[in-house]
Amino acid sequence: MGKEQGMNTPYKDLISVIVPVYKVERYLCRCVDSIIAQTYTNLQIILVDDGSPDGSGAICDDYAAKDSRITVIHKKNGGLSDARNAGLVAACGSYIGFVDSDDYIAVDMYEKLYKAIVACNADMSVCNFRYVDENGNNIEERNNALPVKDEVIDGITALTRTLDDKGWYYVTAWNRLYSRKLLQSIYFPDGKLHEDEFTVHRIYSKADKVACVADACYMYVQRGGSIMQTGYGIRNLDAVEALEQRFEFCVNLPEMSDYILRLSQRIYSMLVEAGIKLDMHNAGCRQRYKELKKTYIKQCRQIKKLFTLRQWIIDVAVFEIFPAINMAVFKRL
Repeated sequence: MGKEQGMNTPYKDLISVIVPVYKVERYLCRCVDSIIAQTYTNLQIILVDDGSPDGSGAICDDYAAKDSRITVIHKKNGGLSDARNAGLVAACGSYIGFVDSDDYIAVDMYEKLYKAIVACNADMSVCNFRYVDENGNNIEERNNALPVKDEVIDGITALTRTLDDKGWYYVTAWNRLYSRKLLQSIYFPDGKLHEDEFTVHRIYSKADKVACVADACYMYVQRGGSIMQTGYGIRNLDAVEALEQRFEFCVNLPEMSDYILRLSQRIYSMLVEAGIKLDMHNAGCRQRYKELKKTYIKQCRQIKKLFTLRQWIIDVAVFEIFPAINMAVFKRL
């Protein structure tokens, strides 16, 4: 693949970049062009056409005909997680990255992330990202005080930051580079919204070192009609389910009591919000909400000693018996 343009030594490690593709005809070229143009050239670019009904699949094939680094997978529609998983099966690289097909990346993103890993023998690296509109214009009000700083932390510290202000910068799958070993036996859950929330704790628990890069190298495009821009509905409960699964994973980890308590309180807030926003006349919404609420109360009983009496009364006891009171209070906050 030639010599590195930004470093003095040849590219030694193959990076597999997985791009799920579905109904993004308007944005796809900008995305793929940004990957092709990377200063780190030793790439395997995997475009996963997830049964896209527009011309996206043909665009993928055109790119593959022009660049030998590009592999195209055509499959029936299975959703974002299924497309990522298909890409993981095909990935050959020592390192793996993800790019969503309506987003794009800085020309030196993978060089910076790779160099950060090599410099400290880390297991993964993570960078900041910027919110941009469909035309690539910076959305200033959403890009203040970017949370990721130049530093090296351990995986558990990274995990605890997922609940901080702007903690989603430590959750998303695409603003980072993974050592292949971290993703062994890791698959994104099919059919779920907030799929990254289901996997991030399992990945961080394997990482001894996480290299953090302050540069905002990933451009997160905000567009109407995308998965994350739709209204509140039953699929938003996937986020609650993900955090409840994370609770089960973390509850027995050493020195995690503070995080577990914060996690429990985050679940509580999300359940109260769901109780306000969900259509409880819908039997499906009502039943799933009831199941998640039951799990939350059961988990709280596991860690009752971590609550103050006031927290226990408000967050658990009252919520179990009179959830409507909590919802009324929440509306006034």
